[in-house]
Amino acid sequence: MSVTGAWIAAAAAAGTTSAEPLGWTAPPECPPLAAVEARIAQRRDAAVDGLPERFDITVVREADRYVATIDARAPTASIAVRTLTAERCDELAEGVALVIARLLAVHRAVHRAVPTEPAAALEPTAPTVRVATVDSPSAEPRREAPRARGTVPRWGGGAQLAGRAGVGAVPEFNLGTELGAWVRRDRGFIGVSASAWRHSIQEIGPGGAVAVGLTSTAVRAGRVMQRLPGRVFATLEVGTLAGEGMAVTAARTGRARWLAAGAGATAIWPLSARTRVVGTVEVLGALTRPRFVLEDGTELYRPASLVGRFTLGLEVGWR
Repeated sequence: MSVTGAWIAAAAAAGTTSAEPLGWTAPPECPPLAAVEARIAQRRDAAVDGLPERFDITVVREADRYVATIDARAPTASIAVRTLTAERCDELAEGVALVIARLLAVHRAVHRAVPTEPAAALEPTAPTVRVATVDSPSAEPRREAPRARGTVPRWGGGAQLAGRAGVGAVPEFNLGTELGAWVRRDRGFIGVSASAWRHSIQEIGPGGAVAVGLTSTAVRAGRVMQRLPGRVFATLEVGTLAGEGMAVTAARTGRARWLAAGAGATAIWPLSARTRVVGTVEVLGALTRPRFVLEDGTELYRPASLVGRFTLGLEVGWR
């Protein structure tokens, strides 16, 4: 006899109504007990005080999903326990109401001696809820519930090597390289990278120019997106701008501190379970704008107040 069949047989034999038929323990953001009772009543056209047995439902928050445990306390050794998961607690409440309503429909059919479909065919299915059944010790071993759609493992991370293109920090359109790593817990992540930009030339008159390059370190912190394969983040970048006069009187090499902050987003294209192509768009605001000047005060170059970056590279690691 299946667990559902054993529950039905025990409920039909008991034929009694529990004084407190429904126990509901859930986080504050979840629907209250009255709302759950109303959803059950809507599905079976009866009040919950007509339940043949007591149901204890416990909801807990695990990372970015909610998990409900439904315990049907039937007077038999075969106690049916069901586990449901969903990303939102209102979806989870709908799934709980569906499970209880279906079990009660089977109970009514048996109690009225009306032939019904096998219990396995009446197991509830809902598009937004994942359901797993835990049988008694004599039944099949426990199976873990499938991971809800859109969830990610608790920990993740990776390393990245990428090419960069940008404007604003050094003269003209410029290219560079970046090496970085990041670590994630749940949906939040933090990463560190180092970049080197080639020297770019700013002409300052007939035969004169200044070559400016940038080396920098960036710290990024943000979240993994839920619906799309990607990440959004805020950035703080610190580095050194180096300028060298070319074909000018008393040419010198000057260095100045570079500091910028901004935000960006990364799109991910998986190649395998551990490798993926990543593309990042980033916009930074310069917090420092050092000036490169001649001895007479003539300005040779000054970074723009807004900096745009695009990065394309290969990432290896865990999701």
